[in-house]
Amino acid sequence: MRLRLVILLCGGLLTPLASGADDNPEAIQATWKEQELRHLFTVVERGVAYECLSLGQRLKEMLIDLGAHQSTQVRVQGCSGGASSELMFTIATATPVPLAEAPPRSERSEKVLKRMRVNAEQLDETFPAAWRSVELSRYAKLGAGDCELMRDLRNNLLPKLGAKIESGQIDCRRTDGRLSSRDLTVSVLAPLEAPDVPSP
Repeated sequence: MRLRLVILLCGGLLTPLASGADDNPEAIQATWKEQELRHLFTVVERGVAYECLSLGQRLKEMLIDLGAHQSTQVRVQGCSGGASSELMFTIATATPVPLAEAPPRSERSEKVLKRMRVNAEQLDETFPAAWRSVELSRYAKLGAGDCELMRDLRNNLLPKLGAKIESGQIDCRRTDGRLSSRDLTVSVLAPLEAPDVPSP
């Protein structure tokens, strides 16, 4: 049975995110919920500069590792040659939801599918999934600017994608630029086994 793997962006290590459904009594049947989000992030830390392409790729990989569909698309706008003040994230994605809670597909859903470059059949499959705690600190070096960004994503963006915050507030005023991983823990519904994707 295939295992869904988490890619640790800081260090390149691989660890299993979830095991097979046969080994997990908490597994439920899930399917994909597609949505498009626009999220504005105001850069608080002075002098912090981001490169939009690399930041978008980094966020895309993080979302996929957290259980989002492989065809997730992320676009970041607002970067410049100098320090950034505001960043606009546009995300077209599909995330696991319990089968009983899956909303009917709408005209807006079709637009999201087009942006993801997938057809409806690719998101119609059902698969076993379970809630898992994930430490977001693995996705960032947690310098001053990264701390503000990760706190914003954790508090304001990830809940819109179905994530549940498990820990308290993150303090970005620490001078060493480091946070304990428990400060960045969320619970996500993730596939236990990567669903087969039909050929388009």
